[in-house]
Amino acid sequence: MNRIGVLSLVLGAMAALGQVNELVNPSLEPDADGNLPGWIFHVDRDRCGFDTTDALDGKTSMVAEYVKGSRPFALLQNIVYEKPDKTPILYSGWSKAENVISGTDYCIYLDIDYEDGTHKWAVRENWEEGTHGWQQIQGAFWPDKPVKRIQFFILMRHSAYGKAWFDKFELYRKNPDVHIGRVTMQSLRPVSENGLLVEWNFLHRGVSSHTTLLDQDGGELASIDTTSPNVYWPVYLDKPAKTLRIVATKGELTRTMDFPVFSKPSKTVNTVKSGYRIWTEDSMVNAGPMTYPGEDALSSVELELAKAEAESGQILLTTSASTSLRKVSVRLPDLRDANGDAFKGTLKWERVGYVLRRRPHAYHPLSIPDDQMWLPDPLLPARDFEVVPNSTQGIWLTARADRDAKAGIYKGDVQLDVDGKLVSVPLSVKVFDFALPETFSYRTAFCIMDGWLFDAYPDGDLNARRRQAWDIMLDHRLNPDDISRTEMPRIEDLLHARDRGMNTFNILNIVPKPKHKRLWTAYAQLSAYTPELYKELEERLDPYVAELRKHDLTKYAYFYGFDERPDSYNKVISDVHQFLKKRYPEIPFMTTSNMYWDLRNDRSREDCYANDWFCPHTFRYDDELSAELRKKGHQVWWYTACTPVYPYANFAPLDFPFLDGRVLGWMSFQHRADGFLFWHVNLWSGSFRFDETTTYQPGFQISKSCAGTNGDGQYMYPGVDGPLPSIRLANIRDGSEDYDYLHMLGNEARPYCDKLAPKLDDFERKPGPWRQARREIARKLEQR
Repeated sequence: MNRIGVLSLVLGAMAALGQVNELVNPSLEPDADGNLPGWIFHVDRDRCGFDTTDALDGKTSMVAEYVKGSRPFALLQNIVYEKPDKTPILYSGWSKAENVISGTDYCIYLDIDYEDGTHKWAVRENWEEGTHGWQQIQGAFWPDKPVKRIQFFILMRHSAYGKAWFDKFELYRKNPDVHIGRVTMQSLRPVSENGLLVEWNFLHRGVSSHTTLLDQDGGELASIDTTSPNVYWPVYLDKPAKTLRIVATKGELTRTMDFPVFSKPSKTVNTVKSGYRIWTEDSMVNAGPMTYPGEDALSSVELELAKAEAESGQILLTTSASTSLRKVSVRLPDLRDANGDAFKGTLKWERVGYVLRRRPHAYHPLSIPDDQMWLPDPLLPARDFEVVPNSTQGIWLTARADRDAKAGIYKGDVQLDVDGKLVSVPLSVKVFDFALPETFSYRTAFCIMDGWLFDAYPDGDLNARRRQAWDIMLDHRLNPDDISRTEMPRIEDLLHARDRGMNTFNILNIVPKPKHKRLWTAYAQLSAYTPELYKELEERLDPYVAELRKHDLTKYAYFYGFDERPDSYNKVISDVHQFLKKRYPEIPFMTTSNMYWDLRNDRSREDCYANDWFCPHTFRYDDELSAELRKKGHQVWWYTACTPVYPYANFAPLDFPFLDGRVLGWMSFQHRADGFLFWHVNLWSGSFRFDETTTYQPGFQISKSCAGTNGDGQYMYPGVDGPLPSIRLANIRDGSEDYDYLHMLGNEARPYCDKLAPKLDDFERKPGPWRQARREIARKLEQR
């Protein structure tokens, strides 16, 4: 595979548009003493220097290497204005990288001081992680007050480390017209030999554009017209593109910008030289369309599960560069044990779907290599499928044992009809002699949001659509919850979920009821907490809580509020807490506000106890503090989001190993977290639906959030007839089921956790040891 890159020519040409670069020495040229005129140095000088062999502007570029334990790399320039104003700020800069690992700290970073003494911190743009050639980043910021000073930082610090070169920085004060931000291109191989995903953004709205991809002779290969400020353009091409031409217009101004398209050979080599090969892989392993079998690849599937448990495995078909498979059908076996008794349960298969990685993306050394752009995750309904040349297509196989299944080993062959030729894949399912509890042991709050669900599926019975989505979550032993809900869940839905194992649910996010339709409400401003709001809450909650009490549901309930709010909210949080405890004393109140973090930094903070359930980020969790809080009667949950980054476990980035989703269930037990929260599972865009005739989904835009996270909040996908599950969701399910094992074994299970995960950022990264520990725990449970 070739990796497609781009040499950006846009903001680097700003000076030619009549603007003055406000940075002194923007090309980082040293003086005779090795100092940088105009810049303040914050760096270990032994780890940085100047490269005279590779410079974009001037004679040198700056090169720095930051390793853990050393001082971070940081350059600062202060720009002070005698006459502050609100003119927009445009900024850009170039860097190239060698094995850089970064969250959000390999970047241009602006701190802005306003004339009135207030500030705007952390205006930033990030370069990509990993290894790449010269790359330009560009950004724009619209101040809402007159700017007195701009602190312009070039950073590689904190979570970022590796080696990077820096050159050619720019800072302008001007209203952007048709200026373009980051432009990225990437190959659509193996599904399209010459195809590209092209993305760019305009720094201002109101720009229309006509864009073409041209071949080496200037001939047009494809074009797109758009008025969107953010352009996402996947395009299959019959010939290689050499130039991307964007003609942008705003008012009477039109500008033409050309970008050369170039490619680099991939390091990935297909091991299948002719025909095709069928092989298998563990469910915790990420296997994309350009993941090829090793010499020791397995050829059978072996699953082990308790009664009332589900486990999955992967069957993979890899074609050579000269082979395409036109029709593959899958036939599942009738599993039987040695006595001929049938497996009591269900066996299901789904097609693995692939979505496009977007740049920049989160770095992880053990995931799909950086030069591969298709990522596996969606699980599409079973149907015949094709396999394009030089690619791997996955089949996701799931066995689920009934609660009254008989223990034993059940075998059969999965039959693949490959273009008329039958091929057998042996399947073994071992059922342990114990069952998972009917009510989940693992307390979770995974948010399936009505706003996005009904935006994607606005027609028909919306209550039935919600029930459909909830059942997917319950199938995965996860509570179908929503911390941001502004409408209380229906009693009948809660009763249904309780019957299926639910153990926790949020009643309401403590914010004013929206007056208009909104996708969601994360939090409210301080000014919203008025006597009128408390009166509104009484009128809404009093009759509802009475219904919960009637159905014995309050023991599963909690209230939520103040999502990630700073300590300026503490007084209001205390008022809300007192209000809720006075009227509904048996129902706890949970918040992800900064109270836990503030207590970790200062145990004397008496204003930080005004809730029942704390919920910090996993990487901010402290065992000792959490134990102290539990002694005071609190619970301590935890959560991940777009952070933490590697080396911590996190299933939010689609670039991270699937194993992380399973491991977090073990870590929750190990660290006695009272529950696990995740903010979103159906973060979709409008009414887009998958094309279920193919496993490749270039039209679906996976989410991009902080720390370069691709796919955050997307653990279901928008299928034709309703939401579709995913591989990440299956691994989170397995973590929930493993938690059941650990919970049933109790403290005797803790040494297994401690051995596999000595620290939150130091844990076993291969599936085998986790499966072995699970097997040993199962044997102990069978003996009870």
